[in-house]
Amino acid sequence: MRIKYIEKLYSNRMFKRGARRKRTLTGRQEAFLFNYLVMRQTATQAAYNAGYCPRYASQAAAQVLKSINVAAYIGAYYLEYWNSFTKGISVYSTMLNNRERAFVDYWLIYADAKKAAIKAGYKRRYAKQYGHELLQKPKMQKAILERIKSCDEKEMI
Repeated sequence: MRIKYIEKLYSNRMFKRGARRKRTLTGRQEAFLFNYLVMRQTATQAAYNAGYCPRYASQAAAQVLKSINVAAYIGAYYLEYWNSFTKGISVYSTMLNNRERAFVDYWLIYADAKKAAIKAGYKRRYAKQYGHELLQKPKMQKAILERIKSCDEKEMI
């Protein structure tokens, strides 16, 4: 009986080379995600409440969190949460500290990351590195775009 089951799996189109199979969550994984994301429990508590063995709940939680399909669900959940949280909020005014705001302003003036980092108050010795790292951050890129748009709107008035 086991051999027939395995043959059935391999004959299925989903398992042929190059084909992607749809990943679904088990009932325990769904319960774990509900407890972990919605109920805001720790991973160990969520694993215990989802029905994993109490003695090995922390190991089970670590294993579940490493699963690719669970990680995809967690990423989608936090992306949706982040988008709903930041909808209509300016990154420039809320998400940046004073030095990062100064860097954005000076970068718009000089268009040089090293010079902008020095003017913003970063150490001269590491200014080139800081400037490059800041420009790679998505929140800084979004803040620069917002700042450009706000400057354009002010000039239009």
